Amino acid sequence: MKKYKLTKKSITNIFGIKLFQIQATVSFGLVVKGELGGYIESEKNLSQVSGNAWVYGDARVYGKIKCKVGFYFGFLYKGEKIKKIKSEDGILLRK
Repeated sequence: MKKYKLTKKSITNIFGIKLFQIQATVSFGLVVKGELGGYIESEKNLSQVSGNAWVYGDARVYGKIKCKVGFYFGFLYKGEKIKKIKSEDGILLRK
């Protein structure tokens, strides 16, 4: 069962890549069915079946990145630092 669909609403990023807004087709984790999410280039960027990964707000995912677990928000602001955290299963998380 697919957890989201690509909507008709799209934007083009600064690299000329077309990104589509996502919408939840089922409820999972903290996401409610029908909720609008951020923007992805294609289903290659966000797992449809495994984990509870979700792209929120104005966040944009494209290229060779694939999100399987976690939640992704907005942009990294100038001067903001990223802290890496190692989870129990060895996956590096960024906060």
